[in-house]
Amino acid sequence: METPFVYNRPVEYQDFIEYESLQERIADNIRKMKNTVVLGAKKTGKTSLLKNAASKILQERCDFRVCSIDVGEAGDKENYLAMIADGVVRAVSEDFSEAAAYIKLKLPETEPRISVESGDSNKFHLRFDKSHITACIEKFIDLPEQIAKEKEIRLIVIIENFQIIMEMPDYEEFMNRIGEAAERHENVVYCFSANKRYLMSELLKKHPIGEVVHMTRIPEKKQTEYICRIFSQTAKYIDEETASLIVTLAEGQPYHMQQIAQVSWLRTYVVCTKEIVREAHQALIDQMSMVFADLTEMLTPQQICYLRAIVSGEQVISTTDILHKYGITSATSASRSKSALLNKDIIDVIDGKTVVLNPLYTCWIRKTMTKNSEC
Repeated sequence: METPFVYNRPVEYQDFIEYESLQERIADNIRKMKNTVVLGAKKTGKTSLLKNAASKILQERCDFRVCSIDVGEAGDKENYLAMIADGVVRAVSEDFSEAAAYIKLKLPETEPRISVESGDSNKFHLRFDKSHITACIEKFIDLPEQIAKEKEIRLIVIIENFQIIMEMPDYEEFMNRIGEAAERHENVVYCFSANKRYLMSELLKKHPIGEVVHMTRIPEKKQTEYICRIFSQTAKYIDEETASLIVTLAEGQPYHMQQIAQVSWLRTYVVCTKEIVREAHQALIDQMSMVFADLTEMLTPQQICYLRAIVSGEQVISTTDILHKYGITSATSASRSKSALLNKDIIDVIDGKTVVLNPLYTCWIRKTMTKNSEC
């Protein structure tokens, strides 16, 4: 059954609960060929925001092209540059023969392997040898600009999961090279998205590569109106108070709002009640319980103690009584646990407050590790 709520993929324009001011800000940056970095927690709509801003530009201008590249599995700078080259070349090529011609012209030192999907010459991928990338790394970095000049176009390059750069060897030096290239490229505008907002913010202060845009929370009223509208369009009913409960349980996060709304919608015959929403919410927690248990098993005892403190509402975890209450050995241990959990993307610091990013995980911790069973 096709369901009306979208949460497991980037949403199309008709399903996008717009961040009007952020979207226009990014679109204006693209018009000015000004690079942008969008920071936010996982599943907060960063990719959708960038793609919808780029779509707006494509409607205005015929000389722009766009490509979106997920570098989340890159691992090192060679794989990162190979992914960028593959994505850019495929975005501007009609078929693999045109792509091969571009590579031969712009990267004659390389001998990429071209794999064609299911015999369709329009669906292909390029694979580069690492040693070739290392030997001409600057050419790979400048490839988007060189191709845009050759095609006489303006190119919007959306780079998803840019936080992976922090896991690469010598990442700060590589970050400088990327930033310098992005600054001098005149025909390419880069739009980066990244998780690990707190850590990336600190990195970007030292190595800026564009204007930093932080994802803000969609107003509760807008999310509530969206839920009510979707239910109405599918011949079902939910009142504003019940829809607001969905937003509250999702802690205002659009991904989890859509997730809870979908399960509530599936359980609704005609009218959705608060009881149905709470049952849907608990069903999702139960469904994810094994995942949460596995995630927790990978944490140290001190990191688990720190999480217990956070979900119990503590923010200053350094005083003797708070440390003793949650079994944290020292303020230094608390600081180390916080750093580790930030790096694992389990928590984040938002408006000065440390929070667990997944509201379902928050409830699971409360119900399994604290005396508080309320969510």
